[in-house]
Amino acid sequence: SSSSSSSSSSSSSSSSSSSSSSSSSSSGNKDLFTILYSRLVDFLFDNIIVKWTPVFSEEERSFYIDAFFLRVSPSLAFPAVCSQLTRAVPPPSSKDPSMSSLLSLESAPTRGDANIAETTYMRYIINLLQTFIYSTTNSKQPLISYMMSDLSSSFAPGKAEHQYVVDMIASLPDRIANRMKGAIPPMFQQHRYFNQVLQCIFNIIAEDTTPSA
Repeated sequence: SSSSSSSSSSSSSSSSSSSSSSSSSSSGNKDLFTILYSRLVDFLFDNIIVKWTPVFSEEERSFYIDAFFLRVSPSLAFPAVCSQLTRAVPPPSSKDPSMSSLLSLESAPTRGDANIAETTYMRYIINLLQTFIYSTTNSKQPLISYMMSDLSSSFAPGKAEHQYVVDMIASLPDRIANRMKGAIPPMFQQHRYFNQVLQCIFNIIAEDTTPSA
């Protein structure tokens, strides 16, 4: 009996250890994937979006670039895009084709290439963020709702990654205003933006409290 109890205890301990190891491994893989994805996003903005989106058609941009952001989990893509607001646009390189020549401009203003790069950079970020926050999917919910739903289902007070996402959502209009020197796009005026965020939150609460059939 004592041997059986000891065996059962050992089996339970082994199972618990295996479960803990599996959970730790899964978390580590998720963190690694997040880091790699963030690096890919940095590369895309520095080398593709800034330099080439001005000459892409809307269809080409949607197929070749937007897919990297809109066909992955919003919980992964949204923070990566928001982080671009605090990154500097890489200065034009003498090895790169002139932005002015790519756009067939006769002449460029002083530091024209840098100005065009910054405008291109911010225009793409704003368009992506508007898609996340306002565009609806087949289920009639904006993409940001899925991120909020994921957050609410696993939220742990004090957990750094959760607090980061909450702070990012709450401060997004200010981040955009700081980057654009006060020129806030209409969709990110505070009253309109926070009405949309609150509506997403209310929808999530309604779904969580609706009895399943």
